[in-house]
Amino acid sequence: MEAARLSGINIKQNIFKIFMVVGAMAGVSGAVLTARLNAAAGQCWSPI
Repeated sequence: MEAARLSGINIKQNIFKIFMVVGAMAGVSGAVLTARLNAAAGQCWSPI
């Protein structure tokens, strides 16, 4: 990390961006897993 800091790379900003990308990928993978397991209901209401 010291070499990156000395070369002018903003470490805090890059770590923040990496966390954002990883969080987005976790959200997408959760949606895909839910869709593949058919765990989500197809309707918001049930007919009487």
